[in-house]
Amino acid sequence: MIAVTIHAQITVSTLNTENGKTFIKVNDIPFPLVGAQIRVDFLMNCDGKTIQQCQPFFQKAQELGVNCVQIPVWWKLIEPTQNNFSWTVLDQILTYVNQYNLKMELLWFSTNMCGEAFSNYVPDYILNLPNVRLIRNDGCPYWNYYGYQYSLVLNDPTLLSREVNAVQTLMEHIRVWDNANGAKRPVVSVQVHNEPDIFARWRYDQKQIHYADNRTFTKNDAWNMTLDALNTVGQAVKNSNYKVVTRTNLVTSSGVSAFAEISGASPVDVHNLTGIDIVGSDPYVTSVDVIKSNTLSFLSLQNHYPLVAENKGTYANGASLLLTATALGSGYNCYDLATSKFVIDNTTPEYQSEIDHGVYTWDLQDKAHTASLKTMIKGLVKAYPDVAVTKNDNFIAFNVQSQQPQSIYSQSVNSSKIRFDFSTTVGASGFSITKDSYILIYCTDDAEIRLSNATFSNPVKGYFNSAGNFVSDGNATLSDGNTLLNAEKEILYKISYTGSTNLTSTAVNNIGSAPSNIVNYATINFENESETWNVVDHLHLDWQTNTAYMRNLFAVNPEQNGMNKTARCASFSGYYSDNEWWYGLDMVLKNAVTLPAGNKYLHALIKSNTTGVDLNKGCLMLNASWNGIGETWNYANTDWVDYVFPINSDATSLKELRFMLNHKVAGQVTYLDELTVSNSPLARIADVATVSTLPLSALTYSGVVCGGNVSWHGNSAITQRGCCWGTSPNPTIAGSKTVDGSGIGQFTSTITGLQPNTQYYVRAYAVNFAGVAYGSQYSFTTPDQPFLDFENETTTWNIVDHLHLDWQTNQAYTRNLYAQNPEQNGLNESSRCASFSGYYSDNEWWYGLDIVLDQSKTVAYGQYIHVMMKTNNTSVDVNRGLILLNSNGSVLSETWKAISNVWTDYVFAVPSGATEIRELRFMLNHKAAGQISYIDQIVINSDPNPRTTSTYYGANNHSDGFTDVPDAGNDLKKEIVVTGFDKAITIVASMADLDVKIYNIAGKLIFSGTMPGNTLIVPVGEPGVYLVSADGWQSKVLVY
Repeated sequence: MIAVTIHAQITVSTLNTENGKTFIKVNDIPFPLVGAQIRVDFLMNCDGKTIQQCQPFFQKAQELGVNCVQIPVWWKLIEPTQNNFSWTVLDQILTYVNQYNLKMELLWFSTNMCGEAFSNYVPDYILNLPNVRLIRNDGCPYWNYYGYQYSLVLNDPTLLSREVNAVQTLMEHIRVWDNANGAKRPVVSVQVHNEPDIFARWRYDQKQIHYADNRTFTKNDAWNMTLDALNTVGQAVKNSNYKVVTRTNLVTSSGVSAFAEISGASPVDVHNLTGIDIVGSDPYVTSVDVIKSNTLSFLSLQNHYPLVAENKGTYANGASLLLTATALGSGYNCYDLATSKFVIDNTTPEYQSEIDHGVYTWDLQDKAHTASLKTMIKGLVKAYPDVAVTKNDNFIAFNVQSQQPQSIYSQSVNSSKIRFDFSTTVGASGFSITKDSYILIYCTDDAEIRLSNATFSNPVKGYFNSAGNFVSDGNATLSDGNTLLNAEKEILYKISYTGSTNLTSTAVNNIGSAPSNIVNYATINFENESETWNVVDHLHLDWQTNTAYMRNLFAVNPEQNGMNKTARCASFSGYYSDNEWWYGLDMVLKNAVTLPAGNKYLHALIKSNTTGVDLNKGCLMLNASWNGIGETWNYANTDWVDYVFPINSDATSLKELRFMLNHKVAGQVTYLDELTVSNSPLARIADVATVSTLPLSALTYSGVVCGGNVSWHGNSAITQRGCCWGTSPNPTIAGSKTVDGSGIGQFTSTITGLQPNTQYYVRAYAVNFAGVAYGSQYSFTTPDQPFLDFENETTTWNIVDHLHLDWQTNQAYTRNLYAQNPEQNGLNESSRCASFSGYYSDNEWWYGLDIVLDQSKTVAYGQYIHVMMKTNNTSVDVNRGLILLNSNGSVLSETWKAISNVWTDYVFAVPSGATEIRELRFMLNHKAAGQISYIDQIVINSDPNPRTTSTYYGANNHSDGFTDVPDAGNDLKKEIVVTGFDKAITIVASMADLDVKIYNIAGKLIFSGTMPGNTLIVPVGEPGVYLVSADGWQSKVLVY
C-alpha cells in the first residue's frame, strides 16, 4: 500500500458582493487594498542589495500605514533551472511581511511583463524552448534593468504547462511555509503578469512580431494569446492549495473603454476570464477627476472590485487621489514605496525627479507630501472593514473637490441618511461612512462637522482591530445639542444615530472638480461708487444703529496682493459690547438677483486686522420675500481669503446680504470685497487659468486668425479671453488684443489691422480672479501687400483698366477676375482670385488673361514679380507664360513656367533696363476641355525666393516642448511639442507629415514613420529617456 497525503485547500481571500458592493475578504474579514509596491527586483538586481538589506523598506511600509505591500516574485528567482526551486529570498520576504504586520500581493513577473519576457526574470530553459520565441525587428536588445528583451508565444502549450507547474509549486510552498510560521496568511492576492495588454496593443506593432517560421498573426490573435495565458495562470493560482484572489493590471486611465489599438478588445475581455478576479488599472495620473471617472467605469463591471493597481507614489496630491479612489469603491496602490537609486542615477539629471516614483526618497527619507499621505492612510486603515464594504453613496470624502485640499473650505453633503456640514480653516480633508446605526468620521486635521437629519449619541474614539471589531479608546463630545463635532486630527470617531429619514446622496457628486465651467450669476465689488450704488440700494441699519460702528463701502484696500488687487473694498469697524454677533454690513440690493435651480454659492473675500479674538464671520442671505436662504459662519483670517457661503438649492432669488462680522475688541476692522454668486463650491484662490494658443491660419498682409483653448478655470470664472499680439516677444493684454467671450473652452480670434511684411508675436490669454494667464507664443510674418489680389471688385478696377481681348476673342473662353478660390490654404487664404477657363484648339499658347493696368507700375532691375498660380488639370501640358509689356506696348520679357495643381508662388524676374510695366499677358495654354487656370496674389519685391507657408508661419517658443536643433541646411521653423507620460510619447506639430524616429536609451530604433497629420502618439511601454527625431531635429524626452 502507498500512503497518499491530500492537503485541504486553504482559502485565504475571496471576492464577495453584498448589498450591492463588491469587496475582498481576507480570512473572512473585509479588506480594502491600501498598498505600496516594493520593487525588490530593482533593489536586488540593479542596486545590488541582498534581501536582508531590503528589510528597511518593509519597516517603512509599516510606518506609512499601508495594509499590504506589492512584491515582485519573478520566475527565474524561484526556478533558476528546470525543476530546481530556490525559496531563500521568498522566505525572507514572507518573514518581513509577517514581522511588520503587513499583507502581501504577490506580483508574478514572468513571460509577459510590460509586453515582453526578460532574461533576468524568465528561466533560460524557458527562453530556449523550441519554437517559443517570436521574431522581433530589434534583435532582442539588452536593457540594464531587465536583461535581454524577448517576445514569446504566450499560449504555447509547453510554456504554459511549465508556468502552471512553477505557479502551483510556488503556492504550495507558501502554504507549507505559512503553516510552519504561525498561519498568518501573508499572501492575500496574486497579480498574474504585469501590464500584459502592452504585448498586443503596442509591442506587436513596434517590434513587427511574427512566428519563427515567418508565419504572421493579427493583433487580435496577440490579444487572444494574452488572454489565454492570463486565464491559464490565474486558474493555476485559484486551483492551488493556497487559494487567493487573482488580478492583473492594464495600462489605462479610461476605464473599461475599448482599446483604440485592437479592434473589439477592452478590459471587459479580462473581466470575463474565470482565472482573473480583478482587473486593475495603472492610470499614472495626478488628476482627481480622472481617478474618479476611471474608478466609476471599472465599478460598472458586474461584481467587480476596482483597483488602482499602480499610481505614482510621488504625486503631491497622493492623499486626495487615494481618498477619491477609496471613497468611490476602489483599492489603491502607490507605485512605489521608494525608487531604486540605480534607476534614478541612470536617468539624465534633469529628469531624475520625474523617474523617482517613490512615496519616500531612495534612501527612505520623507518627501514633502509623505506626511499627508501617511495621515490619510492611517484613517482608512483604522476604519478598514467598513471602508471595504460601504457603497459610495454612503462614503463621503471631505475636501477633495479640487486637486489638493483647500486651506479654508466648507461643504454640505448628504449620505443616504445623514447630512454633513464640513468646514476647516487648516486644510483638513477626511471621510465619513454611514452605516445602519452609526457613522464613522475621520479628518486629517482639525475640522468642524455639523450633523443633521437624525438624533446623535454615544460619540467615541477608536479603531477596528485585526479581527474586524471596533475598539473604543476613549469618549468623544458632541456640542450644540449633540449636532456638532469638533473633529481632532487623526482621530476616528464612531457616533450612533436614530430617527433618520431617507436623503438623496450627494457623496459622489462632491468628489472632484466643481462644474467644468464656473459661472458667475452676479458680482459686486466696491471699486467704483456709481457702479456699486447701481447694485446696492442701501445699508440696512434698523437693527444695528449704534454709532460705535463705522461702515464704508469705499475704503482703501489695506493689502493689494494676488488674491485681491483692487484699490477699494468695503469695511466695518468698531466695538460696543460682547453681544456682537448680529452687527456688520447688511446690504440690500436694488434688484433681486434671479438664481438658477441647483447648487449655488456666495463667494466673498474677507480679512480682519486681528486674529487675537473670536473671528467668526457669518453671512445670512435673504430672498426677495425677506426669507432666509442660507446662513454660514467661518473663521476669518488676516489675509484676503475667499469664503464660500452655500445658498439653499431651492432658492430662486437673492435680495439681502447680511454679513455679521462679530467684533470683540476696540479697533477691530473687517474688510469685504469681490462678492460673487457662482455655481462653484470651490474657494477662489490666487491661481491663474490654463490656456493654450491654437495654431494660426488665414494669414494675410493685414490680418491672421488665431485662437486658444481655456482648459482650466483656476477655480474662478474666466471673465475675458482672447489673443494679444505685438512686434516684440511675449505680448500682453496691455497692448493690442482681441476679446472673445468668457468661460472655458475653445475660441477663435480674428486679428486685423496688421502691417505688411512685418514679424509679429501672438499668444492666447485668459483673465480670471487671480490674474492673466498666457498660452504659448507663436511668431509669424505678414506677407507683402499685393498690388493686385482680386479680393475686392472696386479695388481691382481701380488698378486694372481692362482685359485685352483683341487677339483672343473666341467665345470658348471665360475670364473671371472674381472667381471663388478653389483651395484656401496657408499659402493663399484669400476667398477670391482670377480664373481662365475654356478650350478651342491645340494652338492655345496665346490665350489667357491679358491684364492692362490703369496706370503704369514702376519697377526696377533686381525686382521680381511673384504670382500665385494653379491649374485643375496636370495630365496635359502645364506650361504657363507671362509676357510683360510697357506703356508703349513693347515686350519687356517672356517667361514660361510649368505649374502645379496646388497654389504655388511663381517668380518672374524684372528684366534689365525695365522701368515700368503696363500690361501682364498671362498665356495659359489650355489643352483639354474643362481646364481652368487660377491666378492670385501678385506682388512685386526684391526677394527671388518663392513664397511658402514657412515664409510666414514661424515657431512658437513654448517652454514645455522640443529643443530645436536645426538640421544642416534646414532653417525651417516648426512648432513641435513633445511630452512623455502614461508610457507614451505624444508629438504635436504645426505642420503635418513629419518624418519621426524614436530611439530608446540603448540607441535602438523603436519607431519610424510619418506623422498622419499634426498629432502622433507612440506608446513606448516603459518609462525612461528616449531620443525623438522629427525631420532631423532631435530632443531627449522623459517618459513616465
